[in-house]
Amino acid sequence: MRHALVFLGLSRPPFLGSSLWGLGGVFSAFVIPRMNRSAAPGSSSISCFLGDLAMSATPIDSFVHVYARIGEALTAWSSVEDLVCTVFMCAISPRNHHAAQAAFFEVVSFDSKLSACDTAISIALKDHQTHLATWEAISRSLRKRKNIRNKLAHAQVLAHKDKPGARLFPYYSITEHEIPEWNGGWTPQNIATFIQDFIDIRNDLTAFIVQLRTDLDMWPTDWRPSA
Repeated sequence: MRHALVFLGLSRPPFLGSSLWGLGGVFSAFVIPRMNRSAAPGSSSISCFLGDLAMSATPIDSFVHVYARIGEALTAWSSVEDLVCTVFMCAISPRNHHAAQAAFFEVVSFDSKLSACDTAISIALKDHQTHLATWEAISRSLRKRKNIRNKLAHAQVLAHKDKPGARLFPYYSITEHEIPEWNGGWTPQNIATFIQDFIDIRNDLTAFIVQLRTDLDMWPTDWRPSA
């Protein structure tokens, strides 16, 4: 009797009982027995591709810990995007910040949001090179951290038969052929370092927004105190 990895959209299908752990991000993985017979189309390629990634006796708490870290990281990143929007609004100093905010978030990709902010800031700060240099450094840092955010958001949480605990395996590792990362995965400790990175850039953004307001009086008109 052999085993195959099967992917479902349920973390624990009710008809399978409590002995099988849910493992996936968007999907879930668990092992079911397969009788010795001709493999279904595609099943052998799945087993070969996943290699050592398989079901283990990893406790469910280990998976929950990874999911919790992912949630912390993505929540921290969400606040980063909110602050980039605030920088954008400071740059254009709108009369109605709701309109500017809505236009900013109508843009789907973060790359495009950041490019719009780069353009607005470069025009608004053309006579303030020190502040512009500060923004350019922040923007470069944001672009690097965006790649980490994407890997966190597009991944699976799986158990590896040769490594302790559940780990996050980014899909980007497949498309970019990053074999060592795919084989090793990210532990909760790895994800914790990304959370701190996101918090650090959030603090940098907050400090920059304070500079725009206090040094240059750049602020949405309807956020100013009433006369």
